[in-house]
Amino acid sequence: MLESDPDHYLREARLGVITQRVGFVVWQLQELEGIAAQFLVLRTKAKKGMGVDAGQALVRKAENRTFGVTLREISEAKLFEPELQAKFESLLSERNWVVHKSRASSRSVIYSDLAANMLLDRLDKIAAHSLELMRAVSTLTESFVIQHGVSKQFIDRESEKTLAKWHGDDLP
Repeated sequence: MLESDPDHYLREARLGVITQRVGFVVWQLQELEGIAAQFLVLRTKAKKGMGVDAGQALVRKAENRTFGVTLREISEAKLFEPELQAKFESLLSERNWVVHKSRASSRSVIYSDLAANMLLDRLDKIAAHSLELMRAVSTLTESFVIQHGVSKQFIDRESEKTLAKWHGDDLP
């Protein structure tokens, strides 16, 4: 009964904060996985003149593979400098922990402020690491496409269109 458990609401609130943060981290990781898959396709599979539809089909196929497979293919193709590759490998380990083991290894978090704060700090670091890597891959992608004749102005226009779509500015 709730009347006999004065900490019930505290535990419930803690759990809400934690699950919200886990959800955000998973979203960040999904975005990074998609960016990495697109980068892999751009650098290893895309061919000049292949068309948007064919390119998008390759990206969809790449996005269906695991993050570990994508990173292995990027490593084999030597698309990242060793330092960046190491950062991705480190994040892959943390990603796998979040997705597969974080709940089982964090059962005490709803009962302890210290345990909850330690988990939240770890999740925040994973989210920040994901964002850092997204930015790094975006920079590499932009440099690559500019070297292959795409103008910075075109990239900026397409980015603005994407942001407008994400913000719902293109809704009827």
